[in-house]
Amino acid sequence: MLIYADKITPRLVYTCKVIFEYVTPCRYQLTSSPEEYKNHQGPKINYSTQRQPEGIWIYPSGLLQSTEIFEQNVRCVVDPVGGDLLFGEACCELRFDVFSAVFYLISRYEEYLPHVKDVHGRFQPTESLAFRQGFLQKPVVNRWCLRLRESICQKYRGFQIKKSGFTYTATIDVDNTYAYKGKGFVRSIGSLINDLRSLNFLQFKNRFLTVFFGKKDPFDTIDYQIELFSRLGIEVIYFYLYSRFGPFDRNLPIHSPSHQQHIKFVADFASVGSHPSYRASEDFEELEYEITSLESTIRRPITKSRMHYLRFFLPSTFRHLMELGITDEYSMGYAQVPGFRAGICTPYPFYDLEMETSTDLIIHPFALMETTFIDYLKYSPKQAAPVIFSLIDEVYSVGGHLITVWHNRTFSEYQPEWRGWNQLHQEMLDYISKRL
Repeated sequence: MLIYADKITPRLVYTCKVIFEYVTPCRYQLTSSPEEYKNHQGPKINYSTQRQPEGIWIYPSGLLQSTEIFEQNVRCVVDPVGGDLLFGEACCELRFDVFSAVFYLISRYEEYLPHVKDVHGRFQPTESLAFRQGFLQKPVVNRWCLRLRESICQKYRGFQIKKSGFTYTATIDVDNTYAYKGKGFVRSIGSLINDLRSLNFLQFKNRFLTVFFGKKDPFDTIDYQIELFSRLGIEVIYFYLYSRFGPFDRNLPIHSPSHQQHIKFVADFASVGSHPSYRASEDFEELEYEITSLESTIRRPITKSRMHYLRFFLPSTFRHLMELGITDEYSMGYAQVPGFRAGICTPYPFYDLEMETSTDLIIHPFALMETTFIDYLKYSPKQAAPVIFSLIDEVYSVGGHLITVWHNRTFSEYQPEWRGWNQLHQEMLDYISKRL
């Protein structure tokens, strides 16, 4: 397939790469030669302001021809056959500039613009176009790519474009490996005193028995998790908070023997990635210390990461990760609401909008996280279930890659708000397994 544009820019090259190499794979070539386009006998797309007698015409909005970052006039239209379209252009066949629409969402263009941050300095979902237009819980980028695929295949009957199949990866964030075990004498004594001050005698008893008499820690559910994922044959990645102690970073000390033993044990049956701390999102030296410490513990390179609190800053955090050998990043999602932050449910390369270049860092967007429902939306498992199953169906319908996030502590059901979530988690996995 030949794609013609008056000017071939890095943004256009990147967008075509994502669409035709990651979402709907097919052989394609870009050209700026009118003669080459005219003489081409196969499928072709005309991405220019001038209509041509042949090919599929997509009228460019100008976003991909620019090298500036400024507020865009994103024209949103509702497609008569269903769905939301960005950069609407009534004159062209698809009724919108699909290339600009895809680029705008997956590059996270709006996150480079001035916006109101939350208390943790994060980009808020309410600031996003997807939230305001009501399509945050739909993988619109995948839908648009499939729409383009259908148009090409209908116009050029002999041309085949592969449609990807549904896949799934479970991920577990370990912010607290243990509730009480292995946290050191001083920290444990301080916590016991706080339990007494708050008159939480049950927690005092459990903490005391765990620390001093070897009672099994409430968060020690790894055997349950191993059995569950092994029985269903599901790939799982564990992201460990492995950092210095801080107000938002309260896992076991890096040099805790029980912490290290636990991580080594998990690394024998699952992939292990870094869960860089709250501070490390903007502190390169802290990030380097955490990743190299984890590598030293499991004695293998760390190539996967998900930021603690999903706290990252574009493009600096991702640049730092790449510099430290991270090849796959799993933070693309919101803590506050479920859905598709970048509008896509397929892994794709990160585009550094300030440098105007595609990178080798692969972004793995997730669709849902259990603490979103528990801590932010205050949903019960019964209330969360239809939302979760609907998101699974959305990813399945476009042949995307579903990623879910669960936390190690939730499996314990130790707190009242965590009870019932193991049952929903098992039902979710069963529901997914039937579609694989």
